[in-house]
Amino acid sequence: MKARRSVDPSTFVVRRRDGSDIIDDIDDLRKLGTVELLDGFPDRCLMRPDSTSANAKETWRQLRNQLRPKFEIEPALVDDRGTPSYPTGTITVRFKHTPDDDELIEYEREWGMIVKERNRYIPNQVTFQQEGEAGGRYLPDVVEIIQRSDNRVQAAWLDAISRYERNY
Repeated sequence: MKARRSVDPSTFVVRRRDGSDIIDDIDDLRKLGTVELLDGFPDRCLMRPDSTSANAKETWRQLRNQLRPKFEIEPALVDDRGTPSYPTGTITVRFKHTPDDDELIEYEREWGMIVKERNRYIPNQVTFQQEGEAGGRYLPDVVEIIQRSDNRVQAAWLDAISRYERNY
């Protein structure tokens, strides 16, 4: 059975929009909370803000207002076993049928996202990223709305980096 992921209201992924190393920004980010680098991902870090709301979306909004336009912010996720995962800023959508180029262009326009890549092994699965001003949307809400309201979609989820441990 697949573990269900939910938003962690106290931990956020902070990512450089230009993809450059975040190490030079660590001291500035530490003024807002505890910061931890993510091994293997030099353009992002984890932040646990000093000031949080009970609502992850409100804390995200506050951080976003303080850190944009240089950074993107996403709430970290945690599964029902307590294992964290860290959103990458992209959304994967599995359509009920394989969309053609015109359908994807329409989908981009409709949702304010651009195609990042098509899955070559699962042709009805496409990864999107937010575009322009739409980039300020709270991605957990975007995924929920797509799943609930778009009848072309079989499933949608936030792409995330995860750490796994072996149990012997």
